[in-house]
Amino acid sequence: DYVLQVAAFKFPANSTSSFSSGADHVYRLTLTNGPYLRNAMAGGDGHVSLVGWNLKQKTLPTPKPTNGKIRINADAVNGPFSLPVSGLLQKIEQEPNDTNATAQNITVPAIVSGQVARAGDIDRFAFIVKKGARYHFDLESFRLSFLLDGRLSIENAAGKELANNDDSNKKRDPQLTWTAPADGRYCIVVRSLLRKGGNEHYYRLHIRPLKPAFSGIAPAPHFTVHASASSEVKISIKYTNGYKGKLQLRAKSLPKGVTASPVEVAKAGEAKFVLKAAKDAPPANLPLALELAETKKAITPIQCELTSSGVVNGVPQGFPDFIIPASPQLWLTVLPPKPPEKPKGKDKKE
Repeated sequence: DYVLQVAAFKFPANSTSSFSSGADHVYRLTLTNGPYLRNAMAGGDGHVSLVGWNLKQKTLPTPKPTNGKIRINADAVNGPFSLPVSGLLQKIEQEPNDTNATAQNITVPAIVSGQVARAGDIDRFAFIVKKGARYHFDLESFRLSFLLDGRLSIENAAGKELANNDDSNKKRDPQLTWTAPADGRYCIVVRSLLRKGGNEHYYRLHIRPLKPAFSGIAPAPHFTVHASASSEVKISIKYTNGYKGKLQLRAKSLPKGVTASPVEVAKAGEAKFVLKAAKDAPPANLPLALELAETKKAITPIQCELTSSGVVNGVPQGFPDFIIPASPQLWLTVLPPKPPEKPKGKDKKE
């Protein structure tokens, strides 16, 4: 006989760590000795490899994508399973690839699905690039609900480490941005920071070239303006990967009686966007869409970040990983005119 116990602890942790409960502590527990699908890996050869327990099939033909995903209808208690569709070359890790000499050859950009299969296992992938080529390496494992606390590094052909990362932006999954110092062969190295491995140590490695980009972040998801008044919104503009260009910050849709002139943006920093409500602007409570538009073509929505992180006395604070870390769904409330301000000082009776 066995007993399965489920409990929850407070997070973020504090000095009075204890069990936690409540109406929002919802979970679903599945107990089965039938077929169970734990992971699926696309290799770009027209087939998807299945990983799990008691599965009747280990591979399936790759389904046609729908709405940016492929739906894998495996015979499993937790099926179907979905994988995101990417235009990049997809590969599945192949052993032996522990050393620089035996590294698996890949062509970049690419997505590699793999597993740190045992304690001390190291996966190396060799690629050839030109001097000055810039790439972004993003390892997904914790975000996919696996246990790999990964470390990424870049080696040259002689095995010398040139760059590394284990926790990017205080998140468990590492990311690495790198510029090739010379023409030649290099290796991207995936390993467990704690030298662990096993059935719960799967990962997906994204290797993409860096492209100039821009983004805008709103300070809050909700804005308010009174009729016959104006409200200033400060948007943080960010240029990345050497972006150079002129942008226009503008509202995509505004309610009746509310206007906002487009703002020209020539550099990164803070841009001020003013919402003006007419005297007869009716009260409203509705979504607000702001966007950054490039002169030629690119448009990106203004988002509000929903996560935060920090450390106090070694204790994690905040939630750096949510299913939705940021959202473009902003909100605008239009209120009646403000009442006239009362004169300062004591009221005097005449």
